[in-house]
Amino acid sequence: MVILGVTGIMLYSPLVTASFFEGWTLNVALWVHRIEACLAMLHVFVIHFAIAHLRRHNFPMDRAMFGGDADMLSVKEERPAWIQRLKNEGKLDSLIVEDIPPAARIGSFLFGLGAVALGIYLVIGALQNVAFINW
Repeated sequence: MVILGVTGIMLYSPLVTASFFEGWTLNVALWVHRIEACLAMLHVFVIHFAIAHLRRHNFPMDRAMFGGDADMLSVKEERPAWIQRLKNEGKLDSLIVEDIPPAARIGSFLFGLGAVALGIYLVIGALQNVAFINW
């Protein structure tokens, strides 16, 4: 983030940057900014996408994002030590809440499915047009 931020600020105002640095630093900043942006996008669309959206119990997204709650079965499977600690401290029963209303669940599912579809569409479009980018 620091590298993206610094190079982005340098490229945002090239005249100010050129008053402090040599002109070739803008070329380096442009390349570093592009490479770091590609790495960030790769992380978002591979790691985050696979972990947060494509797992069987999360597809098309983790419902906790909208509902603020988590399914007890999946939490027991993913974080058994946390559940055991809450049981030992006597706090588990106070944290159990009702599920979100069905209309909200359907709305969040449709929104999530649309966002996943848009993400896939953008990735496919980027891959199709990568040859036309002026590197």
